[in-house]
Amino acid sequence: MKKRILSLLMILLLAAVTASAGAIAETAVSPLAGLSTVDMDGNAVDASIFADAELTVLHVWATDCSPCIAEMPDIAAWSEELPENVQVIGLIFDVLTPDDPTFSRARKILDLSGASFVNLLNNDTLNPLTDMLIGTPTTYFLDTNGNFVDSPVLGAYLQAYIEKVDRLLGR
Repeated sequence: MKKRILSLLMILLLAAVTASAGAIAETAVSPLAGLSTVDMDGNAVDASIFADAELTVLHVWATDCSPCIAEMPDIAAWSEELPENVQVIGLIFDVLTPDDPTFSRARKILDLSGASFVNLLNNDTLNPLTDMLIGTPTTYFLDTNGNFVDSPVLGAYLQAYIEKVDRLLGR
């Protein structure tokens, strides 16, 4: 009798935990919901930028990161090959304003690499994301609401980005 009661309690507990986890997932707010920044061209950018594609590859990089700089031409070329429902967006971790000394360095890196995808300047509205960073480059995969759809890739591993995008698109 005790075993039946214990089993019933375990089933009820499991059901309650599962139900509450589902409710949390349904009401979760994107860490980028409050995004309000500018891109390298001075255009205002908010979280609606993620609605432009089914999948966003958000590549966080820095102007003093050698692996970031070395892989930028490859990311630039790859971004041109992606289907229309996938976009690459860069986030320059160490550029906060156009007056920042690193701004011109970022512009030069992007120009020399041929990167034409949007690159955002960092600011406090990105803290929910940047506070999680272990290092650069780090690449996140986001849905149309800016929610994470897979684990990030830490490091310059273009092949890992490609494989994740292919898997997320069901290819």
